[in-house]
Amino acid sequence: EHMFDSTRLEWPPPPEVAPPEEVIDCLVDDQPAGVAEPVRWSEYLPDGMLADLLAQAAETDPAHREFEALERIGGWERVIAWAQARQIRETTSFMAHAQARNRALGACDSQAHDSAVAEVGLMLRASARTAACRVDDAWSLCTRLPATLAAMESGRITLTKAHVIHTETLNLSDEHTAAVQARVLDKARAQTPGQLRVATRRAVITADPAAARKRAEQAPRERRVRMWPEPDGMATLCAYLPAADGVGVFAVLDEHARHAGFTHDERSMDARRADAPVDLEIGRAPA
Repeated sequence: EHMFDSTRLEWPPPPEVAPPEEVIDCLVDDQPAGVAEPVRWSEYLPDGMLADLLAQAAETDPAHREFEALERIGGWERVIAWAQARQIRETTSFMAHAQARNRALGACDSQAHDSAVAEVGLMLRASARTAACRVDDAWSLCTRLPATLAAMESGRITLTKAHVIHTETLNLSDEHTAAVQARVLDKARAQTPGQLRVATRRAVITADPAAARKRAEQAPRERRVRMWPEPDGMATLCAYLPAADGVGVFAVLDEHARHAGFTHDERSMDARRADAPVDLEIGRAPA
């Protein structure tokens, strides 16, 4: 009886696979023995393993310590985006199953939705309004903006940037939304949220000029004034106005602030502007 000897077989060499584009910069050639080169953590695809590695103490040469610390900040940013994207998928999956369960128990669609949102809010220790916003945003990213969510899950964009694309494409059809995503996502990682908002608005106008006009017509109807409490006996008063009206109101407050001071007035211009609506509306004499 002869045993099959696999050692005599000539196995073909393993195929040469190019490293993924996301991690190609992380490879170090000819690393000197005993020297820990800095790792480009910000270029690794995020997952639980990357989080475990980042949680360990760095073993970098002192000359590269600051560089690696900066890279670790970038790595954690990608891990955070990945984790938030996974939570968004979990939220959407839970909502679908919870709503179906509530309907089976006899609830109408709105009751089924509100009950599921309440469960999410209870888990997150969030208010009903905050929970509803998070659920709606999660549902939109999963169903309407899958490419944006995928970019977030790969750590290429943050939740803040994903929210920019979400809000700027609300009035678009699915077809136009897909076109806007394709146009802006390639450069989104290198942009600030403000730059991405400008680029997305341009892409929206290019994709569907009618939707952009419709949004501009609807926006003034949403003008409002809101107030919420702040620490130390303070409050924030916020007005959402058409741009021209906002510029006019600020000009009046600024003009009042410039003439409200006196020789030894220690208030800053910001403080004077903040005092201006109180002086003008309540009739309080300038301090």
